[in-house]
Amino acid sequence: MGDNVKTIVSFVILGIVASGVLGVRAAAQDAPVVRVFVPTSEANRVSGGGDAGISGGSNDQTVEIMKNLTERKECSRLRVTNRRSRAHFLIEMDRSEGGFFGVASRDNKIAVFDGWGDLIFTNSTRSVGNAVKDACNAIREEVDGGAELVTVGEAEAEG
Repeated sequence: MGDNVKTIVSFVILGIVASGVLGVRAAAQDAPVVRVFVPTSEANRVSGGGDAGISGGSNDQTVEIMKNLTERKECSRLRVTNRRSRAHFLIEMDRSEGGFFGVASRDNKIAVFDGWGDLIFTNSTRSVGNAVKDACNAIREEVDGGAELVTVGEAEAEG
């Protein structure tokens, strides 16, 4: 009789654990896919010139922003898209250098716009990672607060 009770208890515990895991998986599937688009900043593009048509190094932070969006836990609900029309949010970043010959400090200014083109967040930080973390938190607050997810394409079609 004792072995039967242990077996029953084991199955009950297994059932509880399995239903909890399936519930978490279902909740994750129910969460909306939130797409973000990161445009290339005109101010940070490589300048033309020279024999190869390019001079100097690129300060464009687009790929660095995308990398942070895919790696940071605050951004886990976001999906980066290269199609502006499918994005619910646009993240723009401007990097300016200051201080003694531009070496002493960098200022990463970040702005987040919703699909309608309305500014929902702006900030300035020293690191790209912190700027992206703050942007992700702002988007999460917007989505969790019940904001309607409208893509840029939908908003532009409405005019």
